[in-house]
Amino acid sequence: MFHIYVNGSLVWSRFDILYQTGGQMHKAYIAEFNNVSPVSGQITITLDPQSGNYGWNSASLCGIEIVKP
Repeated sequence: MFHIYVNGSLVWSRFDILYQTGGQMHKAYIAEFNNVSPVSGQITITLDPQSGNYGWNSASLCGIEIVKP
């Protein structure tokens, strides 16, 4: 479980991959965040681990796609 920040703004509080995938392990989940603009030419994504039902969880990001409008 972790918070997701994009360019310093919280976009998802306490994201839980198992909850989002119906408890399925090793299942991909796609989240979309719209209207994200680069700051000084960069987009910063921060994953902030939170304490969950089983203690502190590690946050990971396995892929990212940035699509220009």
